[in-house]
Amino acid sequence: MVQIAECIIFRGKNDFYEFLLLKRTPKEGGFWQFTGGKLEDKETTLEAAYRETDEETGIKKNQIIKIIENVYDFSFDEHYLTGAKIDPVQEFVFGLKVQLDTKIDIERNPCNEHEDYGWFSYDKALELLKWDNNKEALKKLFLILESN
Repeated sequence: MVQIAECIIFRGKNDFYEFLLLKRTPKEGGFWQFTGGKLEDKETTLEAAYRETDEETGIKKNQIIKIIENVYDFSFDEHYLTGAKIDPVQEFVFGLKVQLDTKIDIERNPCNEHEDYGWFSYDKALELLKWDNNKEALKKLFLILESN
C-alpha cells in the first residue's frame, strides 16, 4: 500500500487560525490542497511530512514550532483526477504550526505542481478544499486546536 504524509500547515492562536493551501496547476487538477506526498525509501510518515513541507513550501523542519501527529488517516483506491481504480493509498495527516511571518516559496518545488498559495481562515479553507477527506482532516485538526 502506498503511504502519503499530508501536512496541514497553520499559524495563529486561540480563536484565530489560518491554514496554508496550495493551488495545483491546471495540468494537476487546478484545485486547492494541503502539502503532502508519498513516503520515500524507508522514511517514517513524520520524516516524509518534513521533506514534503520543505519541497513544496520552503518551510524547514526547524521553522515548525508545533507538531500534531495522528490528526486523521484515511484510504482511497481511485485516481484523484480520472477516478480509475488504483492500488490502495493511505494518507496520514499532520498539523504543523509555524510563526506568523514564515515565508512560503512554491517556486523551488522540483515537481512544479502548484501555481499559487494562500493563508485562509478555517471557513474559507473548508470552502476551497475539493476533497471530502481533506475537509474532514481540517475539521479534526480544528477540533484539536480548539480544545487546547
